[in-house]
Amino acid sequence: LINYLMLRTMARAKYSPDNIGHFGLASTYYTHFTSPIRRYADLQLHRLIKMALNGEFTAENIPVWEEKLEIVCKHVTERSINADEAERDVIELKKLQYAKKYIGEVFEAIISGISEQGLYIETIEQVIPGFIHIASLKNDYYICVPKQYCLVGEKTRTVFRIGDRLLVKLINVDIENRKADFEFVRKLQ
Repeated sequence: LINYLMLRTMARAKYSPDNIGHFGLASTYYTHFTSPIRRYADLQLHRLIKMALNGEFTAENIPVWEEKLEIVCKHVTERSINADEAERDVIELKKLQYAKKYIGEVFEAIISGISEQGLYIETIEQVIPGFIHIASLKNDYYICVPKQYCLVGEKTRTVFRIGDRLLVKLINVDIENRKADFEFVRKLQ
């Protein structure tokens, strides 16, 4: 959960012809290869290194390469984002197809997000993402406190926070709309 939340706050990596180094490695100069997979970004970088080693960069062709690299980097970054989204979509779809077999079962889960509509959860063992609608929290009227990432019960003062562990019951899986609905059973210690 902490990994997931930290990743959401970080800027997404992108390909760029401008050298900005690598923050995490505290390195002024940085590049990478994805060996043994050969992606277009790797092939382009190999070409540039070969040209540099052969002394093929001149004052005349550097501006041309800078212009080409702007276009290539933009394209490669877009393709990388599309590939990541496709991978995420397939994983989510497979999780929901798996979950459909377990409607009515109770799972341990962790709260991964809070909204005015309810709680975003993820089952711990099966890693099934889902949602508990605020209307299914029967014993109180809950108010969302966004700055504290929690829901607070008006009468009972019961608090649901990101990271809290719960027992939840899977009540519906809607593969077409890519969602799993859960019902709150009880909080865990």
